[in-house]
Amino acid sequence: MHIAENLISAAKNAQLAQVNAILKFSLVETIKPSLTEALSWAAHNGCVAVAEVLLQFDKKLHGQESRHLVNAQDPHKNTALHWARYNGHTTMIQLLIDYGADETLENINALTPLQFARSSTNADARALAEKDENSRPLTLTLF
Repeated sequence: MHIAENLISAAKNAQLAQVNAILKFSLVETIKPSLTEALSWAAHNGCVAVAEVLLQFDKKLHGQESRHLVNAQDPHKNTALHWARYNGHTTMIQLLIDYGADETLENINALTPLQFARSSTNADARALAEKDENSRPLTLTLF
């Protein structure tokens, strides 16, 4: 298995020690293309510790203010936040927001993470999306 595939598999299966080892001992260029998919899987499966390691690695690569990885989009333009919300992983959602996830990014179907969560088969995810959407302050635009 290629090192990038190993990283994705480790992230998908919440194998934190393996993710750490791959990030520590691999050439950056060999794993860079797989970071988005690895974070997406960690978010999809609620693997908070793995996601945090990946996000910290991104900060080392791109600087402390980087929002590169947290807002990276997959081929369907879903972000890690789309997947975390779709599956109702509250701790993951908060982690991604803390790292600067943009809640307004739309996927290929023009759905934000909250809108995507409302289409989830997970009733808890749908309820959380509704609660979060209703708790947002109203913004008025004056002309």
